[in-house]
Amino acid sequence: MPSMSYRPPKHLHTPLSVYIESNQRFSEENIHGAFQPLVTGDTLSAGDDLEFVGGIGKFVIVVNAGTDMVGDVTVTGTSVNRVTGAESAADTATITLAGPTTDTSDTDAEGNARHALADAYITPKWFSGAITISTTEVDLSDVDIWHCSFEQLNDQAFYQMETFDINAYATNANAWLYSYLYSVVPTTGNMVDITREASIELPDSKVAADRYYRLRRGAIEKAMDGSTDGFWVDLFFGPSNQTYWRDVTIKVWCHSTA
Repeated sequence: MPSMSYRPPKHLHTPLSVYIESNQRFSEENIHGAFQPLVTGDTLSAGDDLEFVGGIGKFVIVVNAGTDMVGDVTVTGTSVNRVTGAESAADTATITLAGPTTDTSDTDAEGNARHALADAYITPKWFSGAITISTTEVDLSDVDIWHCSFEQLNDQAFYQMETFDINAYATNANAWLYSYLYSVVPTTGNMVDITREASIELPDSKVAADRYYRLRRGAIEKAMDGSTDGFWVDLFFGPSNQTYWRDVTIKVWCHSTA
């Protein structure tokens, strides 16, 4: 029998899970997060502000080209404290740029975006509603702005992402399924890496051969600081002309290392 001082490890089945009911047609699901483009290939320079309206999230800047890509960018809007829920109007956050982003994003066989970014730039605060992105220093001729929301493990530190689990049953051989698990991990300063940690890519031929399947991605071994890091899942399935899917479930498992 364990001693009274024994404390078993805390395991967290994160709220990042979805169940798709029977007879679903084509759908795109962004589970506990999303990475939505606001502008692509735009410019940002002094006196040329960018303005957006979005839900609660952070904003990611992808720097592709410019004559001056080193300097500060200011984001102004209503910030949100994700621990208390308190809002601060007319708040600001500074992002320091140090050069271009490495963007190796592409698309899968169905044309769905598969994100992969190294040294992108993310706001240190969460914002809600209208925001303005401005600068007095940089001159970017090709910049992408993304709205990024993700599961942040309730702002608790010391978590290990360990398993990505999907179960699905296809009722027709023409069904297809693509799903991606992403991590959002700050690196240095305002830089962030967005990485595909696991993926499921099952086109028609795979489903036809194995209509009921289960894929478990164990031992992802991604250490995460819940106060800054996070993750989300994108799920795409179809086709749209018939009801080819039944009982699709996705779950992500983590455990506390504290």
